[in-house]
Amino acid sequence: PLSKVASGGKLSRIILTLKNIFPKHQGVASVIFDYMDTGVTGRVAQAIAEKIYRLSINSQLLCITHLPQLTSMADPHLFIRKQLANDRTITSVTVLTMEDKVTEIARMISGVGNYRFNDGNMA
Repeated sequence: PLSKVASGGKLSRIILTLKNIFPKHQGVASVIFDYMDTGVTGRVAQAIAEKIYRLSINSQLLCITHLPQLTSMADPHLFIRKQLANDRTITSVTVLTMEDKVTEIARMISGVGNYRFNDGNMA
């Protein structure tokens, strides 16, 4: 089986390819791509981002990524924050404003650390 020889990122890219080839025959309204961009950079990341964007016109997508190319296509852009407190992981989600989105993409590109979102939370 494909799942035994392909990583999660590769499987996600295969699914993306199939969904772009057969867009009208799916019957699936929502798709989650979990780090489909693992191991890619530059032009490949941009090509994936463009395909994701085209697919998002007719489907609801949730893409988990660390690449600014994919992040730039997000609407809305959700920032997921995980914190450890009392031996428990607490996860929170912030819907970024356009200003916060630009700042977050700049942070992703630069690799520079924390800043405060408009809602007062730290990235």
